Amino acid sequence: MASWAVPGGTFSLPDPLAYGGIVFDSLRGRPRLILQLLGWRVGDTSHEQNVAAFVLSFVLFILCVLIYVGISLCICSRRLRRLRCQPEREAYSRLENFWTIHNKRYDLRGFVKQHPGGIDAISLGQGRNCTELWEAYHSLANEKLVHATLARYYVEDVPAEALDFDDTFKWKDTPFYDMLKLRVRAHFKNQQGDVGGHHADLFQWLQLSTFLVASGVALWGFMRADVLSMLVLPLCYWWGPSPCMHDGSHFSLSQTPWVNRFFANTGGAHMSLFTWYHQHVIGHHTHTNMPGRDPDLYHFAMGADAMTPGFRTSIELRTLPEKTCIGTSRSRWWRNGLKLRIPFSTFGPSIIWDIQSLS
Repeated sequence: MASWAVPGGTFSLPDPLAYGGIVFDSLRGRPRLILQLLGWRVGDTSHEQNVAAFVLSFVLFILCVLIYVGISLCICSRRLRRLRCQPEREAYSRLENFWTIHNKRYDLRGFVKQHPGGIDAISLGQGRNCTELWEAYHSLANEKLVHATLARYYVEDVPAEALDFDDTFKWKDTPFYDMLKLRVRAHFKNQQGDVGGHHADLFQWLQLSTFLVASGVALWGFMRADVLSMLVLPLCYWWGPSPCMHDGSHFSLSQTPWVNRFFANTGGAHMSLFTWYHQHVIGHHTHTNMPGRDPDLYHFAMGADAMTPGFRTSIELRTLPEKTCIGTSRSRWWRNGLKLRIPFSTFGPSIIWDIQSLS
């Protein structure tokens, strides 16, 4: 069978009868053999393997860039069409200057750099009604000082028909909410002697640091085709970089803003910090478990109308009939969803959601 020299080895047309053996041998500890399914036979020397790894990484990188740019262009053009309406565009542009809290607008642009929680934290509320964010992240602060500071930047009340008017929740005469805040403050004051006790303690820093280092070591082994490293890497990541991203994005690791931002970015392999801020910190934590508002309710939505197997994750989603329109039983539908969603559970957050955020 003819073969041709290519970077890192040779190329020859694969034998379909050998596919099973190739897959079996690759799973036994020689993952580069899987490339033989494409006809690419990587050599045994370290130089050939390094060249092949570089070429493969470069091709995948170019492919991802093309996909990202292509979808971005489609979404951005759709966004431009949507914003051609002059009144709507002017309304959004004006809101970018304000933070709306309890249906009152404040111009905090002059306070951003002075904000004790850092620029990232206060910027999440700019251009929107951020009442829920403000309540959540100032529940342990000195409320008198916070209210006095906010009053200095008051601009105007929000008209009821405005885009940033929101009366979903009631914030006055709420004995349960008031008592809950008092109990939470008392709990953290007992933890470390003040309300700063909600930040990471020594044990948590030890856990995060250990698994951050372990993730780096496992990634290094994974890049060298070590099967054990491949199995250990996900575990280390979800115990190290992932909680760093979660807790750092909630500004709860440290009182120092840059520390929160640095460690939050270490968990960006499965989702960028930008998208995480909007999807989780803003979307989920301001409307937790509210159908139609909490995006976390729809990660594994059944997609019955789009014929994508999944699950009923919210009361807003309709239940499936005993058999779908293509004859699949309801019990088999969610099982197929399990097989589909688990392997691709981070594909959406890591690739698709960043592109969708452009719209």
